[in-house]
Amino acid sequence: KSGAQAIRDDVRRDLDAVSNGFDRATADLKKLRREQFREVTYLANPSKNIVQIMVGVLALLEIKPMKVPVRDKPNVKVEDYWETAKKYLLTHHDATISQLLAFDRMNIPPDSLPVITEFLHKKELEAVQFRRYPVCEALCAWVSASAHFGQALRA
Repeated sequence: KSGAQAIRDDVRRDLDAVSNGFDRATADLKKLRREQFREVTYLANPSKNIVQIMVGVLALLEIKPMKVPVRDKPNVKVEDYWETAKKYLLTHHDATISQLLAFDRMNIPPDSLPVITEFLHKKELEAVQFRRYPVCEALCAWVSASAHFGQALRA
């Protein structure tokens, strides 16, 4: 084989591997039930890692965070990813699943890459860390698979 052909074969093999991971992640999304989404919506104080999962999903779907007033400072607003996730992802089970399944992994938004790259390097952002909440586990696996796919495309 030529050097160029060997490189193409390596890239193809890498893309096939991450494609399989992405396919598994989307299959897990299809198994989620409305009650599982509701359970996460009711979390009053989600962990920073659960919020980080939502930040990753929102970034990939190009949903900007809502700005909410800071308590005791009505003129100051901050980005609130958790409220945004509850409003746009967690309370609309069917629409969220449809949106994630229709996601074009070949066109990952460039602005989302720095956010989702964290999922490649942090043990606390591995899907198995979220088994207690199947929605978080599945969304984390989907964001991680997207990150791996994006990395393979850039290689």
